[in-house]
Amino acid sequence: MPNFQRALHVAWARIWFSGIRVQGLKHLPASGPVLYVALHRNGIVDGFVHECVLPAPTYMISIQWKRGLRGLF
Repeated sequence: MPNFQRALHVAWARIWFSGIRVQGLKHLPASGPVLYVALHRNGIVDGFVHECVLPAPTYMISIQWKRGLRGLF
């Protein structure tokens, strides 16, 4: 992801939320993939938060988001 896009996501997350705190890092494996699941109705904002705290996240979106975005692109 380009640096300007990451910076934009971080800025949106900081505007949307007054604070971001990461808990439970001791439970993460030392290596290998990790799956983070965001279950909020406004799940796109969760992606902005993940962008703030994770080194290089890869995103998957639900079918509902894909259907909703179909008319935009």
